[in-house]
Amino acid sequence: MSTPVTPSAAPPMNWRRQGWRLRHWLPPLLAGLLLLATAAGILWINWRSEVSHRLEAQVADTLWVKQSIEFQLRHHEEALRELATGWHQGRIGPKEFATKARSMLSTNHELVRIALYDADGHAVAVEQTRGLDTAAIETELAMYARRRGGELYGGPNEIGGQELLTLAVPAIGGREGTLVLEASLEGLLQESVPWWFARNNEVGFANGFGELIAVRRAPAPARGHYRHQTPLEAVGVSLLLVTDSTEDTPRVLPSLMSVTVVVLTLTLLASLVLLWRDKARRAEAERRLQEQLSFRQAMDNSLMTGLRARDLSGRITYVNPAFCRMVGYSPEELLGRSWPMPYHDPERDRVSRARFAQVLDGTLPASEFESVFVHRNGRRVQVLIHEAPLIDARGRRTGWMSSVLDITERKHVEEVNRQQQEALQATARLVTMGEVASTLSHELNQPLSAITAYATGCLNLVAHDEDDGEFSLRATLEKIQRQAARAGQIIRSVHDFVRRREPEKTRCQIREVIDTTLPLVQMQARKLGVAVETRVATELPAIDADPVMLEQVLLNLARNAMEAMASQPPLRRKLEIAAVPHDAGVEVAVIDHGTGIAPADAERLFTPFFSTKAEGMGMGLNICRTAIEFHRGRIWHEPTEGGGTTFRFTLQS
Repeated sequence: MSTPVTPSAAPPMNWRRQGWRLRHWLPPLLAGLLLLATAAGILWINWRSEVSHRLEAQVADTLWVKQSIEFQLRHHEEALRELATGWHQGRIGPKEFATKARSMLSTNHELVRIALYDADGHAVAVEQTRGLDTAAIETELAMYARRRGGELYGGPNEIGGQELLTLAVPAIGGREGTLVLEASLEGLLQESVPWWFARNNEVGFANGFGELIAVRRAPAPARGHYRHQTPLEAVGVSLLLVTDSTEDTPRVLPSLMSVTVVVLTLTLLASLVLLWRDKARRAEAERRLQEQLSFRQAMDNSLMTGLRARDLSGRITYVNPAFCRMVGYSPEELLGRSWPMPYHDPERDRVSRARFAQVLDGTLPASEFESVFVHRNGRRVQVLIHEAPLIDARGRRTGWMSSVLDITERKHVEEVNRQQQEALQATARLVTMGEVASTLSHELNQPLSAITAYATGCLNLVAHDEDDGEFSLRATLEKIQRQAARAGQIIRSVHDFVRRREPEKTRCQIREVIDTTLPLVQMQARKLGVAVETRVATELPAIDADPVMLEQVLLNLARNAMEAMASQPPLRRKLEIAAVPHDAGVEVAVIDHGTGIAPADAERLFTPFFSTKAEGMGMGLNICRTAIEFHRGRIWHEPTEGGGTTFRFTLQS
């Protein structure tokens, strides 16, 4: 029957389907196997690299320990050679040997015995930490060392429960002998192997057969994976330095290297993407921040108002360029500064200190007040300050922000306006005074003219009497006539001065002016008890001046000088009037010995309506200055030596 043929045709169809599937899965499978093999290869290579690295480190550390032990042995050899040299030269005897040997035993704990043998092999001196029976070994080794003519090691020998290494150094020439020391191998390991190596390694000495005879154990047991041995360079013995690490071989990573690589790669790619996005956002934020900073910087540079920020402890945390220009200091010199500030006014120290205390206490109110700063060049700057609390994003006060406005120019304008107002008031008073002076001169001219006429009539009626003395009637009438004429002339001069008419200048001598004024001065001097003294140079040039105006100047200065000496003792009441040549003219001085002029009043002394006397009008010195300047001269004052004031003025010839 042909029925079984149909089922037998099914397998070829299944194999083709499986082959089709295999062809689709084969590349990923091969890629996975290749990736797995690559991961395994990388893992094995890393493991071998780690093992090789650790083994190389073990070899290097072992060689370093070997050099340390050999250096210690060389050190002992040098010490014995030094003793041997001193012995055969006769510089070291048994006592000196004992002292040096004890010093070596105390500083080198691996040494247990040091002996000195003479040429016959007898022990001359022995120093040891405990009793050891090593004489026979040392004698034999000393003999071989002398034959060899150099140092020689022996052993190791187990004596007293420990392995000892013997070293013999002969002394040849002069007094012969041999020095022998015994060193414990365990002690040598303890002293020469560093702690950091002994912590992770078991270190020991082995004989020529590889058997350990002295070991320094590590805290953990040795694994045997990283083990190294190397021979020591010691003449006469065969010793091996053996090190065995306590570390185990590197462990295989708990996850497949392929997964790790894929995860790390994806993580790296994701990190790069996130980093790129973050960098782009950061760059945009930095750009905006830079724009804001540039905008803020431009605002700060354009502001005329100074800004200053201080923290709660009073330290300056921010200043803008306008504030720096205002005080003359750079930001580097101001930032971080606290009390006292370099721009503070010493005259306002108390007020500034009180405000600073309010800053520290946090009680400084938000207010506006005026103050004074001192510029770096010493210039005083008047400022208007507005203080306000500095609040952070969480609403907490972190300090104080001050806006400072320079009001020096405004204050100057206000002062100029005030002075102009005062000048206008003074001008108004001068105008009024001029009108009064004009009225007085007009009204007084008539009685003075009448007095002069009556005096002239009396002189005409009075015959020349026999008594022509100073106090005769005729002389008295003549004086009345002269004084009335002089009073009229003074009133006319004042009237002309007030009406701004040019006074009449004549060629005159300053001596005549002083002599004419002297009687009036002496009249008041006798009343005040003041002595008057004049000193006029013999040869003075003639001057072009109005004598009446100069007499008024002298009389005014003399009257002020005598009143300044009213409170002085009688011996100091002395008025001096002096005239001396000056350049091409004359200098006149009115000297008193009074109380002097206060520094605060010195600058305002010639100002109109300023007077230091309660009843004074404040016009005398101002009129004197005007009169002297009219004569192209100069008037000033200076302190008198010994106390008082000297007024001086010059006149041109």
